[in-house]
Amino acid sequence: MGALKRFATILWYLIFAAGLMHIRTFLKLEPSASQTPISIFYNHSAPLIMDNATFSTLSYFQAAQETPKKGKKELAIFYNIFISPDDVNSSLAIVQEQLDYRDAHPNLADVMLYYAKIGAQNVQLPRRCDPCEELTSVKHGSELTTIQFLYEFCRDQPLSGRVIYIHDKGSFTNTPRNKKLRVTLTRGAFSEECTEMPSDNDDTEDKCDICSAQFSVVPVPHTIGNMFVADCDYIVKLMPPAKYIKAKEALAIKFWNSTWESLGLPPYPNLDKKQEQLYRKGSMGIGRFAMEHWAYSHPSVRPCDVFHEKYDYRTPPAHPRKLVAERQIAPQGNASFSDIESYHPWFRLPARLYEYRELYSQVPPNNSWVYRAYPPL
Repeated sequence: MGALKRFATILWYLIFAAGLMHIRTFLKLEPSASQTPISIFYNHSAPLIMDNATFSTLSYFQAAQETPKKGKKELAIFYNIFISPDDVNSSLAIVQEQLDYRDAHPNLADVMLYYAKIGAQNVQLPRRCDPCEELTSVKHGSELTTIQFLYEFCRDQPLSGRVIYIHDKGSFTNTPRNKKLRVTLTRGAFSEECTEMPSDNDDTEDKCDICSAQFSVVPVPHTIGNMFVADCDYIVKLMPPAKYIKAKEALAIKFWNSTWESLGLPPYPNLDKKQEQLYRKGSMGIGRFAMEHWAYSHPSVRPCDVFHEKYDYRTPPAHPRKLVAERQIAPQGNASFSDIESYHPWFRLPARLYEYRELYSQVPPNNSWVYRAYPPL
């Protein structure tokens, strides 16, 4: 009888303690599971997993289910850093320069910067970049390394997130031309015109999903140099980055091994002209160039840009620090086909629609800029 009484007493205390813990959690007197810092979910010693199905189970950015928000989006910066083993000091000087541009924008002072380091190992950033956090450090990689993390971030908070993507252009090929282009692209991505672009939550007509220094339709939709600001509700429409690389390669192989007519494309004379363009990785967006096509690859994309002086990879702006950011819906005249005879028909409207169908099983809406920007055959 005494043993039974002692057991009942212990059981009562356990029930009381459990009830007290529940009440304390409910009143937020102590942290609940959903308040656990996200850093415990990621094993920094584990290799970066590029298979999206597996990657999703190890998402760095574990977050509670979102509630739609109005007003400003929650910004995060994703920075792809290549540190050349042959010239560490020059690479770090570029990082310093870009961090300085970030500091020059007060609205970015408290924005978390996530960075992935590729190349030389055991190298520290040139200075503190608070708030920031290293995602991974690998000897070999590409822009996919960081863009995969960006995609995961947006997938975990598609309603309220907005991401800025930059990279240290010129760290692999450090030339005056690349420096001018890097300054132009960084200033565009960090400009308030881009970081505060109107979204679907705003009561205005000039809405866009993605913003950059300058948008181009030649040879396919992209931003020269691949730095941009994008809303997460657009990013999650895109094919996962690793999957996109495979899909673009499969599409190129299918095109190379098919006839124009067998793909259902309308007849066009002189298909033999400009064929060398079809085997340029940069033009077709395969290999490492796939990530330069990825961000603008969805048929629903609504781009805008901020610098209107026309430039390209070969001829960047002469005075990039003097450019004045002014957001406009893109494409404008500086991004249209000014010389359509310079491009193979694969880069014109019928083939662009064919690629959208192959990748996303849909075409742009009837009011899309795509139908105005690309010439018919």
